[in-house]
Amino acid sequence: MKILFVAPYVYNPDINFTSYSTGFGIYVRRMAEKLATMNHEVSVLTAHNTTDGTKDQKVTYLKHKIYHSLYLFTNFKYLLLAYRLSLKLKKSKRKWKNILYSFYYAGLTGYIKKVLIEGNYDIVHIHSSGLRMIPFFYACSEVSVKVLLTLHDLRLGSELDSEDDFDAIFERRFLKLMADQKASISLISTGMLERIKMHLSLHQCSFQIILNGTEFEKSKLTKPHDFFTNFKFNKTDHIILYIGTIDKNKNQMQLINALKYIDNETRKKIKLLLLGENTLGNEIIDLIEKENLQSNVFVCGFIEPKYMSEFFKIAKYNVLISKREAFGLSIIESMSHGIPSLCFSDMDVIEDIYDERCMIKVFDRNEEALAEGLKSLLQKKWDKDFLLNYSRKFSLEAVMETYLSSYLDNNLYNISSKDILRLLK
Repeated sequence: MKILFVAPYVYNPDINFTSYSTGFGIYVRRMAEKLATMNHEVSVLTAHNTTDGTKDQKVTYLKHKIYHSLYLFTNFKYLLLAYRLSLKLKKSKRKWKNILYSFYYAGLTGYIKKVLIEGNYDIVHIHSSGLRMIPFFYACSEVSVKVLLTLHDLRLGSELDSEDDFDAIFERRFLKLMADQKASISLISTGMLERIKMHLSLHQCSFQIILNGTEFEKSKLTKPHDFFTNFKFNKTDHIILYIGTIDKNKNQMQLINALKYIDNETRKKIKLLLLGENTLGNEIIDLIEKENLQSNVFVCGFIEPKYMSEFFKIAKYNVLISKREAFGLSIIESMSHGIPSLCFSDMDVIEDIYDERCMIKVFDRNEEALAEGLKSLLQKKWDKDFLLNYSRKFSLEAVMETYLSSYLDNNLYNISSKDILRLLK
């Protein structure tokens, strides 16, 4: 099967990308590479990454340059699309920046259409929605290619769901239209589907759930990560991982604040490793110093995926307490290394992956409750073999087999270019 993956961005340090080091970018890349190893021809086109275009061992990364936006002037319809977008964005928080983006992304429509025609793909798999994805939807409707949309996150029902957020408004309208047309969209957790049904007042919905998956092969390194040169720990230490971009949503600062409610003897043994790009800068460093936790909390920065096995090897626990989290890949990745996790009970994916033999869930989002949950995580006797076996339910290969079956669905995306323009009114 000839497959085109479309995403806002992917993470691949081996390609000349303007890279985004997030779990989403890493996971989309893994999905594409897994399909390629299953004897399918896979290409990737991104909205935000720019690249000269290249082919690695498994996947073809299609050329995307800023000057491709000049296709804006090749067709009046693309100018109309840009105009409609700019009207919707003139009331947004970043008015002028977003209006410029609207012309840039609308200009890409002609180039995307050219890619689709020349590629003659069996399926286009779009990851995400919103401003950056609109030209891809539009181009696909003009070429009449089959499309599967996978949503890896939702603004709907979150703090981002506001009348001032263009992406939130478009997402709400788009999902309602797709539900009315009984078109097939895939979501990565049951909680996402429940949110859609609740906030759009839907009793039934044709959207399907395809959970995320993980690989079970461990990386083989010739040189350890630099972090381990200076990091010293004892076998009795409670080494805890928190994997994800360090930001307000991932909520690492609440976890740091919760440590004050842990008794001194236990806290002394805690080594919390924050693995992810630090977008909070000195704010989180200052908090660590204020609470005198320099020997307990370590801001490690973004860790390339090939080094993650080293951290899983020494870790005993994993924590994920995001304010908004559609799945939580670090939970199943930790399971695949025999490591239990702590999370909040209102995570979208809790119904899909929770087992009391693998996880502790905290029911209240306050620091005292979080501290109690953390103490339970540290005190409970965990069965590593059970965790390893349970993680097998989340095989990436099985996930991609499910996607391959979905590509054959006759109810895939059937929205027209006129529908898209109506959504922008």
